[in-house]
Amino acid sequence: MTALPRRRAGRRHVDLTPGAARPVRLVAFGGTLEYRGLTVEYFKPLSPLRGVDGTASFDRKSMELRPRAGASSGFKFRPAR
Repeated sequence: MTALPRRRAGRRHVDLTPGAARPVRLVAFGGTLEYRGLTVEYFKPLSPLRGVDGTASFDRKSMELRPRAGASSGFKFRPAR
């Protein structure tokens, strides 16, 4: 197996289907990302959160989102101090 180089940004395509022309075995998966301007619908009929910015970390089993800004129905929010 050839290890993929670490990348700070961009896209990488890996075919994990059985019988792929260049087979890859996934042994570890994880990373972090930054998001901006998301709209989050969390409980209808409440208004969605808009303009949500934050960071996330993920691995093979979970994803943790850490929002740091956003707004809903004219109210702005930011993380507690």
